[in-house]
Parts: sequence; C-alpha cells; structure tokens
Amino acid sequence: MKIVTRCVASASLLFGMGSAHATFMPWQEGLFFPDFDEPSAPVAFGLDDSRFYEYAGVFIGNVGKAGDNSDTINFSWPALTRGEQISSSFSVRAAVGGTALSSGQQLQIVIVDAQSSSLIRTINLNAAQPSYTDPAFVFDNRLYRMTVSPLGLAGAESMDYSIDVMLAPVPEPATSMLMAAGIGLFVLARRRQSA
Repeated sequence: MKIVTRCVASASLLFGMGSAHATFMPWQEGLFFPDFDEPSAPVAFGLDDSRFYEYAGVFIGNVGKAGDNSDTINFSWPALTRGEQISSSFSVRAAVGGTALSSGQQLQIVIVDAQSSSLIRTINLNAAQPSYTDPAFVFDNRLYRMTVSPLGLAGAESMDYSIDVMLAPVPEPATSMLMAAGIGLFVLARRRQSA
C-alpha cells in the first residue's frame, strides 16, 4: 500500500509540475528601451506560441507624457505558416497614476494589418470599462500594428497600460499518462483492500 501511495503522490506532483509555466519577461518601456516608438525599440515583436510560457506576449507602456501621444507596436507570430491560425486570450488594462480611469479618460487600441492597413479591431477603455478581454482572439501569420492612444488626459497626467496575449496551456502526453497510471494503481490498491 505504501508503494501505491508513493506512486500516486509522485504522479500528482509531476502532473502539477506539467501545468506550471516558466517565467516570462514582458516587453516594457523603460526596462529594455525608453519607449515603444524609440529607434532603440524592436521594429516588431515575435509572440511565442510554444506554450512553454503562460503568456505569448506582454506589452507594458505609458502614453500621454509630453511628446508621447501614442505608442505603435508591431507584432507577429513567427512560428505560424501561411494560412495557419492561432486563438488566444487578448487582454488590455489601463490606469492613470495607479488608479482607475475617471470620467472622460479613455485608452484606444487600434489593431490593423501592417501591410494593408485594413482595420482588424478597435478597443476603447474608459471609466465604465477599464479593462477588456477577448478569450478567443484569432490571429494568423501576418504582421499586426497596434496603436495605443490616450484621450481626455489633463495637464501632466499620463496613462499606464498592459496588453497580455495568453495561450491556454496544453498538458504534455507523458504527464497525462503518468497521472492515469497513478490513478490506476490507486484503484487497484483500493480493490485489493476491500477484497
């Protein structure tokens, strides 16, 4: 019985580890480059579809300071081939000085096809809707351009934003098989005990 219990505990531990993710470093203004629009920032960001990380991409920035009326972020899914699509959770949050948006303040995110400039989606955050999540935003292998612009800021205010692109984790087959084996051993031990 002790051996079966240890097998079940090991399977549970390994199964729990299989759904864990490595730490992902976000693309953040001021950390690697001063602003998304600066020449030192990457021209385009490649999102990660390996599912090794919980997030495929995270963009953290600030707009509205003097001379920074918007941020332009180009991104793509480099691993996708022509005609291939991927569905992800796409979330946006905004705040002014660490507090929620107030009446009249708005953050607008416009996503277009970078080659054709055709509009894909416009997202408007405001006091009534300070965050947005699309749990099934479908992307393909094109280059996307995302423009982030604040509206309704007064004086020296600026707006912080975070844009998260997340893929659902997929458990590895070996992890699932190990868990099934552990449950099978547990059931077998229970049957022997009751007999």
